[in-house]
Amino acid sequence: MEKTKTPREKCTSARKQHILQCAQKLFDEFGYDNVTIREIASESHSSIGSIYHFFRNKSELLMEGIMRVDDFYNTAYSDIKLSPQIKKLPTLERLKIFFVRVQMICIEQGDAYLRKTYLNGLKYPEWRILKTGPERTVYKIIMEMLAQCREEGSITSILSDDEIFGQFVVVSRGLLVDWLIRLGEFDMKTMSERSFEIMLNGLP
Repeated sequence: MEKTKTPREKCTSARKQHILQCAQKLFDEFGYDNVTIREIASESHSSIGSIYHFFRNKSELLMEGIMRVDDFYNTAYSDIKLSPQIKKLPTLERLKIFFVRVQMICIEQGDAYLRKTYLNGLKYPEWRILKTGPERTVYKIIMEMLAQCREEGSITSILSDDEIFGQFVVVSRGLLVDWLIRLGEFDMKTMSERSFEIMLNGLP
């Protein structure tokens, strides 16, 4: 059972979120490299000390904003498991639904979010923004569903689950980057469903 937050904890959490939102707004408007901690403090009506109380540095502000999608992935997976209509489907179908939902979650964050994620991920590889390993929520969820697919016999590929996950990542990123390049001119849901089917049919 989740512990109820005290008024002080709620205030602290709200302050942290406010600083984060103001920082993300400045990053989107002026670019990460062109924003200082002092400007974030001014925008959020906070002291520089209070910012460093919540975040170790400017890059952590960027990272936390980008990684918030993990919460959306968790919610999407919970919805799939709890939905009476979806949970009775074969795991492979539920995996397809989750894969499509991941793409939709990403584009729902907006093209500014996606550009920021990819541009900063490529510019600062040491931050591991684009890393998709065991520590990431989407990895844990897909690996769990792949194991269930193996048990049901719906996936019999000679590739390991890690290798299949790697294919998911390649296809997912390809869809998102192409969506950005083409200015969102295609229907992501339809394209994701088709790409999922093509990917599975091509597995050895």
